[in-house]
Amino acid sequence: MPKFAVRDIEGIQSKERGLELIIDGIGQLSEFESELEECYKSEFAKILGFIESSLDRKLLPATKFKILKSKDNCKEYEFKTKHLRVYAIKTIDGKLICFCGFKNSQSRDINKFRAIKKRYLESLLS
Repeated sequence: MPKFAVRDIEGIQSKERGLELIIDGIGQLSEFESELEECYKSEFAKILGFIESSLDRKLLPATKFKILKSKDNCKEYEFKTKHLRVYAIKTIDGKLICFCGFKNSQSRDINKFRAIKKRYLESLLS
């Protein structure tokens, strides 16, 4: 079983906490950012702005933020730009970023996100 941890997302100051899931020492959001091609860097900055706005409880249009339909009681969120997707879950005091991906692999990425979410939540119970 992977080792999970969480940390605050660097640079976000908001009413709710913005958290990044760490899996086996690798931050999901920061690792995604470090591997992005230069052409996606401005979109990634926009995603961070959407995350911060959401954490400040500001309404975002459906083209930028979506509540996904979950089969369990854990709220799931998708932050999006033209090419990028960032998936999060609701925590007691904020949102936890669990997985990041691209629009062209969205269906596969949502499945990966949900598998990670399930393992993370199970780890909290053990």
